Amino acid sequence: ARVDDNSVVLAAAQPDAGWAISLPVAAGLAVAQGAALDPALAAAARRIPVVYALGAALDRFPDGTSLVVDGDTGEVTRG
Repeated sequence: ARVDDNSVVLAAAQPDAGWAISLPVAAGLAVAQGAALDPALAAAARRIPVVYALGAALDRFPDGTSLVVDGDTGEVTRG
């Protein structure tokens, strides 16, 4: 699903527990490496679209790139 222009997609190589504070404003989460006990699980519980285990594919998007995260298909695309 697309989100409005004021929404934020969080993207990181491997987020830590400190990311949990940002989840209430997140429209999506894209993670290069993820584990079951990281913020990706908390995001999914809040019905925030999550795609993890992207590996080096996340490097295709420079900082500041507008992203769309589709948690159903596992796709992260430029928004």
